[in-house]
Amino acid sequence: MENKKILIIEDEPTEVFALKKILDGAKYEIITASDGEAGLKKIKEELPDLVLLDIRIPQINGYDVLQFAKKEEKTKNIPIIMLTNIEDKESVKRAKALGASGYFIKAKTYPHDLIRTIDKQINEKNENRE
Repeated sequence: MENKKILIIEDEPTEVFALKKILDGAKYEIITASDGEAGLKKIKEELPDLVLLDIRIPQINGYDVLQFAKKEEKTKNIPIIMLTNIEDKESVKRAKALGASGYFIKAKTYPHDLIRTIDKQINEKNENRE
């Protein structure tokens, strides 16, 4: 079975490095984009199994990336998990309303919780495809 592909859209190199380390052990193929414009392009071209998306990123913010991805026919079913340090309830509500599959606060997220959620989202996506 081929490795599932995860796209990380994050502009902080240290965050990308940490996420790669966490997900490496989970046997995922990792692709990255450091801004919203490049991230949206990769969502459309790569059709990843899941996207980890920060809100505060250059070019196009995470909310807009989420909204565009959920409007496109070929990308609307890709699970997108927000991974950010924005903690207010309004941000969580907005992300969920736009179609986010999950919302994690970077500083308060344990790697095993993130991996469990990613595995669950990818498995559900694949079950719905069959």
